[in-house]
Amino acid sequence: MSERELMIAYFVTAPWQERSELHVHEILMQAAQMRAVDISARDYFSHESPEGQWPNGLVRELGYELPTSWPDDKNYIESIAKGQLSGKQALDAFAKSLTGHSPHVRGQGFFAEHLYFGIGVTPTRYYVLITAPPEPELEPVRHEIFLPHVRRMAA
Repeated sequence: MSERELMIAYFVTAPWQERSELHVHEILMQAAQMRAVDISARDYFSHESPEGQWPNGLVRELGYELPTSWPDDKNYIESIAKGQLSGKQALDAFAKSLTGHSPHVRGQGFFAEHLYFGIGVTPTRYYVLITAPPEPELEPVRHEIFLPHVRRMAA
């Protein structure tokens, strides 16, 4: 499995994960990978790109419908890391963080309804996790299989 696939599998099955269900979403996967590559290639480490683009605006541009009350120039969906030896280490660091990363990754409070996600990884050890609530027209679908050999049953 690739590092990205390992990170996806761990995010879904991690012992600290509080969401009862999670779903990979292609647009969020695309956004997370774009962000990881961009941050690595241009050597900045921020939720805001040098041009002023924020994660909320990026996923909207790619076609994912976020709640209309969420401004484009904010980040309600992304955690970023660099330098960890693996995606698992990055996720564990988020989960233990004393900042807003821990509730985001664990699915606590505001983030409990973020049932869809995407992950981006670069060979230069940049890691991006984007989570979002279901789009208004989407009802969360209970999936048993997320990747081959990776299972997480909904409660």
